[in-house]
Amino acid sequence: MRARLTTLAVVSFLFTACGGAGGAGSAGLAYGLPSPTTATYVTGDTVVIDMNAMGQIMQVNQGSSATYNTSFATTADGIEVTLTVEDFAARITQPMAGPVTADESGIEGPLVFTLGRRGDVTVSTLPTLSGNADMLFGGVSLANQFFPRLPDDAIAMGDSWTDTTSWEAEEGGGNVSVTVVSNFTVVGDTVVDGRALLKIDGTARTQMDTQSTTQGMDIFQSIDIASEGYLLWDTQVGLPYESHMTLEGNGSIEVSAAPEPFSMTLRGQSHSKLRN
Repeated sequence: MRARLTTLAVVSFLFTACGGAGGAGSAGLAYGLPSPTTATYVTGDTVVIDMNAMGQIMQVNQGSSATYNTSFATTADGIEVTLTVEDFAARITQPMAGPVTADESGIEGPLVFTLGRRGDVTVSTLPTLSGNADMLFGGVSLANQFFPRLPDDAIAMGDSWTDTTSWEAEEGGGNVSVTVVSNFTVVGDTVVDGRALLKIDGTARTQMDTQSTTQGMDIFQSIDIASEGYLLWDTQVGLPYESHMTLEGNGSIEVSAAPEPFSMTLRGQSHSKLRN
């Protein structure tokens, strides 16, 4: 069994976000060409997983930090996003083996995808992965989680919207299926570092199922995660400025060689900030 950082990456879908859009009271909150057309985000995530394997408790710690450079261009199908990885550091520790780590040297080339007005994603180019980056970095999941869905409608204080997003991918040596139900509410205006920002609260429910084969064993993992937090939207630039979230979840792992499933609980947090 291989615990993967995609567990946390998926639930950060709500808030590790960017894209051009209007502010509260605008003609419609939707993706357009941001100004400027480049942005750099610094992100950090931690998650702790407690697993019960036939009465034996094992703790798995996962963490990552990354710097992502993004550029935006208008196409006939929407906004094309080119994301390159400037820095990446991921680490998994667990008591049964040594740490598993990856960095940006295992990620070659850009991740390119197109956004529709509401944030629907079409991936066109994936980076080439090597070493442990193949296990700890998932391009399809990152593209689908990097931008939240928007209402494509005029908004005012107190307005809410809900969206359901699903995707499937072959990542980390397995097949991943994810469904995220997100709820957003506009709660007010604020000023941070001289920037006029719109605060949006959010909650999400994520169901992630993974099937893989390791050392001849078939593994099925199912996780249900509840997350909550907020993002601060820069209404002038048309990009999120900062975000924070926390998460809790539980799930199970079935291994073909084990007589019964393993249960798990998890908790974690995630944050991101616009650097430029």
